[in-house]
Parts: sequence; structure tokens; C-alpha cells
Amino acid sequence: MNTMVFPISKHNERRGTGAPSPLAAAMTAPAQWPLWQRAFVLLLSVSLFSPVVHTHASSPAEDRRAIEQLFRQYGKAISDENLAGLKELIDVDPAVYEDRLKEQWASVFTQYKELQMNYALTLMGVHDDTALVRQSYVLAGRLSRVNSTKSKINLGRGTYDFLLRKKGDGFLFTGDQWLEVDIVQELQEAMDQVGTSASPQMLQMVMEVRGGLWYPLRRTRWTGSMVGASLSARVGEEDLLSTLQSVMQTQSDRNEPGNVHLFLQWDGKKWFLASAIWQSLRGGAADAADSSLELEVRQAQKAVEQRFGDPNPHREYATVLARRGLHAQALEELQKAKGLEPDIISDQEMKMAVARSELDPQKQSQRQAVFEIGVGVAPDHPRLVLQQSVERFGFDYKDPEVAFERAWAYAQLGDYTTAYREWDEAKRMSANRPSASQRQVLSIMSANIERRLQAAKLKPQDMLRSDLFTVWFRAGDPALESLLISIERAQHVVYSNFGIPMGQTEIVLFPTQAEFKSYSEQTATAKVSESTAAYTNGQEIVTFAQDGSDTLSVVAHEYGHVAVQQMTSYREVPTWINEGIACCVQGGYWDYQKRCQDAAQTNQLMNISELLEWKVAGEKAYIAYSQANAMIQYILDKSGKETVLNILSDLGRGLDANTAFRRNLGVDQTGLLIQWVSEAFSKNMQ
Repeated sequence: MNTMVFPISKHNERRGTGAPSPLAAAMTAPAQWPLWQRAFVLLLSVSLFSPVVHTHASSPAEDRRAIEQLFRQYGKAISDENLAGLKELIDVDPAVYEDRLKEQWASVFTQYKELQMNYALTLMGVHDDTALVRQSYVLAGRLSRVNSTKSKINLGRGTYDFLLRKKGDGFLFTGDQWLEVDIVQELQEAMDQVGTSASPQMLQMVMEVRGGLWYPLRRTRWTGSMVGASLSARVGEEDLLSTLQSVMQTQSDRNEPGNVHLFLQWDGKKWFLASAIWQSLRGGAADAADSSLELEVRQAQKAVEQRFGDPNPHREYATVLARRGLHAQALEELQKAKGLEPDIISDQEMKMAVARSELDPQKQSQRQAVFEIGVGVAPDHPRLVLQQSVERFGFDYKDPEVAFERAWAYAQLGDYTTAYREWDEAKRMSANRPSASQRQVLSIMSANIERRLQAAKLKPQDMLRSDLFTVWFRAGDPALESLLISIERAQHVVYSNFGIPMGQTEIVLFPTQAEFKSYSEQTATAKVSESTAAYTNGQEIVTFAQDGSDTLSVVAHEYGHVAVQQMTSYREVPTWINEGIACCVQGGYWDYQKRCQDAAQTNQLMNISELLEWKVAGEKAYIAYSQANAMIQYILDKSGKETVLNILSDLGRGLDANTAFRRNLGVDQTGLLIQWVSEAFSKNMQ
């Protein structure tokens, strides 16, 4: 074997996975890519079955010069808008892709002028007649249309690993290439999508780091500003991306898996990083083994970068990545090893790796995002209510019920100024209704809105709003970040685990328990206990800043109750079902699995009569909540989210719980309890 490595620079890009393969994108859905990127990919989208041409071994210096020459030719062909020059760099019959290359690059050359590919070859390794090269690039240019700015703009950036093949004294591109996820680019694109509104906007980005690799998971857009909250790293836009890279490096150095919530604030003129909060994904007794595996992944990554052209480190890296659960990245490393030495990976091994790649966490996250978009929002979401009302009645109407409906919707969205105006107009219209029964109905509607508007005066006056939440808080409250993290997680669980479409939920965060107590005494429809940390009336969750590491999981729990109430149209639901779902949304009642196991061994599990009665206190309360949590989770695991959704839907239509259970599970509540105990504990208790 003739294996050589050329470390071009000390800079190594943070690597990620989950982005679509450039080859696959070009062959299946190129229209989804930006025009410049489609053209860039098409240049490299060549046959994977080109014959390997074995050549005599050349010196490391000669190979390095030949590879650098290839990329210079590529950059020059783009700058010169030279389609023929691009085709000459591909190791395949030019006629195969001539028409598509011409179509795509002709469009790029028409729309953009003075194209320039700025790049750096950060790693390269040669193995026999193949080479593996890592390129980081930025493609710049200016629009060619008349009156467009003369300054160049960045059209895109990225990092690719390319497999090259020797041809004579030089190298050509093959069809093997792997696009790395650029987290900073992901953040930049997310900020660009928000636009340049004069109003404050905020992006909450959730990213996972595992094995030193970064993966974008979810994002939430908020209207409003969290400025004044605990700011850990407020910087101006000119330093934002470099600061984000520094934050990511700091978290990677922890040598543990975790999530980072980034809060990026647009103040109407520029972006800055408002806060970065780390959440460890470690858990219990697995910590030592987890840290060891995390370190093993990072060591394997370093070995790959030190011996980039050697297929063996790539194969070893794939093994530890798969053990870490990073199956898509593991597949890519096997592909690189096989590209460098075809016989090192069997077809069966590749087939198994392809199947496992569907279990990759980012692929699962992407599928989940598509699912949640499909679930959408509830039909009574105030945004939809207002939209439908305007479409039906316009703005010139005389019906007080329409005005009351709009006032209520605006209040739910936190727009109390407009809500008050609509309410005032509705009262004026109501005075002209001759029917006493009509006036009574309108009076009830008016009273409900009045109570909500009066309660608004007692709330903190700073506000953030997303598609599903309106959050009221006081600027400078350090609990705000934890609250936003908690409800982001709760929203994701409600959608991913249960598939429940949600409306707009108001959340009121008081900085002190005294203010929380005062508000509850003036507005709550039922007495709030001194020990209560949060409560809900179905549309509003009220809480306060508390001490402790899990301070606001209670808010997630209450959001579970809101989900149940919305799904069942506020009908009566057995308490154990309501609490079980809320515990699942919370992320699991504390130690619920172990507590159920202990209760089963001591014959302390509750029967259905006790669960339905729900007279629990002290240690019995812990068992009750744990058992409700475990039984709902059992339904989810055994029958899926659709079954839970159908049960709630049936309860909302007025069916009793046993009928709803028999329709969807084939057993009533007692039968479910028997099944759960039998499957969960019988073997352990023998």
C-alpha cells in the first residue's frame, strides 16, 4: 500500500452529518437547492462506477501539487464561466452529464457575474491511485441584472470531503463526495429567514453535541425581546459567528453529550447572542461508560485526521460512531474507507450500515420536524380564528358576537390594546340587540373578556410570542431562559409523543412567589395551595421563579394538562389519564419507573378504583403519579401516539373512559392495568 497524508493546516472543521448527499440531491431533487449549489453539485455528480486506473506511485510532493492544481483549475473554470473547463475535471464520459451541466451552469453564469470560489484544502491523503481531500469554501459573486449592486455577496459556504482519482500525472473528481453540516451556516440561514424587521425578533436554536460532532435539532422563532434577562455572551453582529464558534468549542471540550440552547436576538438593527445554555444528556450510572465512549469517538476522529488517506482509521472511526448512535456519520466513514480501498468493506456490511443510518438522531429529528409541521395548530388557534373571521366578515361588520370573538382571540395573542378596542366596539353593538336572550349571551361573553383584560393589568408587562406561546415576564428575570427551554421541550413532546395540535397558550412568569400568590388570589377560579408551583385554567399557565435544577418542569407538566383539555374540548377526563399524560410531557415523573417497580414488589400498586377516585396524599401520591405516568407510557410504547390521540378524541366526543379504551385498546381501564402489570412486573417478581 502507498498511503500518504498531507496536513495542510492546523484548522479542522467541526464535522456533522444528516445533510443530504450532494449526489443524491442532484439526481433526485436539485430544484430544492440554491441555484449556485445545484450547479456546484452537478459538476461533481458523476458515475460511481467509473473504472479505477492504477498508476505508478508518485512522490507526496507531486501528488500534493497535482491535487492543488485540480482545485485551482476548478476555481478558475468558475471564474471564467468556462463550462468546457469544468467538464474536463470529471472522471467520466462528458456526454453523460453534458446537457445537465450546461443547463445548470448556464443559469448560474446568467444570473451571477464575477464568481469567485475561495477555498482552503484543510486535509488530504493519498492511497494508491485515490485521494481523499477536505475542502472548505465560500462562493461569492454579484448579481448580473441591471442596477444591481456592484459589491459581491456570499452565495454560500460549506465543507466537502471529496474522493479523487489519478489520471496520468494528475487527479480528477469522482462521484464520491460528502457534504459536512456547517452549524454556523445553519445559524446564519436561520437568521436570514427571520428577515430584517424593525420589530425585535428572537431565535431559539437547539443543537446537540455528541462525540464532538454538532447536529442542529430544532428552532423556534419568537416575536419580542428577551434583552434584560441573564445575558451570558452579548456581542454585536460583526462578532456573532466567531462567538458562536467559540461557544461550540467550549461545549465540545466538556467531553460529554448535551444540548445547547442558543438565544439569538434581533433588536431591529442587528443580531447578537443573548444567551447560550448547556443541558447535559448524561444520566445516572451510565456516566462513566458514557464519558469513555465520548472520548473514544474523539480519539478516533483525531486518528482519521492524522491519517486521512488511510482507509483503516475511517473504518475504525465508523465502528465507534455507530456505538455512539451516530449512524449516518458512521455510514459516510465506511463509504470513505471503501472509496480508498474497495475490498476493505463488504457489500453486506455496507447494506447493514445503510439500514442503520435511518436510526441516526438527526435523521430522526428531521423526520420529527416534518411530522410536527403536518400536525399543525388546533382549529381554534386565535391566529386561525382571526384569519377566518376576516375572510368571512371583513372589517366592516355590525355583529357584536364577531367583535367579542375577535377580542378574545387578540387577548390570547397578547395584543391587549386591540382586544380592548374590539371589546369596546362589541359592547356598543350589543346595546342595539332587542332580544333579552341575545343580550344575556353577549353579556356573558363580555364578562369573560373583561376578566381577562383586567387580569392583564396584573401581569408582568414584557412579552415574547411564538406560534404556540405568549410569555409574560419581567425584564431581567433569570428564570426566563429556563422557562423557554422547558416549554420548547414540552411543545416537542406534545407533538412528537402525542400528535396533539395546540392552540395559543399564555404563560405568566412572576419573579417572586408573593406576586404569584397575589395574582392567583385575584384571578384563579379555584384556591391555589401554598405549595403549588404552577397552575393552569386551560388557556393560561401561571408560575414563578424557583430555586433548584428542575425548577420549571412543573410548567411542562401544566402544558400537558392544557393539551388534554384542548384535545377533549374541556370535558371531564379521569384524573389518572390527565396526570399520566402531563407527567410524560414533563419528561417523566421523578424516578417513576423505579417507584413503580418498588410498589409492585411490596404490593402497593393502586387498583383502578383507587386511580379513578384519586384521593392521594403523602407517599401514596408519589405512587399514583408514577403509576399514571408508567401506564400512559405503556400505551404509547405498545400502541403508539395515534391510540392515545384517539382515546382523547373519543373522550372529547362524550364517550366514557371504559368505552374509549375498549374502542382503541380492546380492553377497559381494568384490563389495561392487568396487561401493564403482567408485562412490566411478572418476570421480575417471580
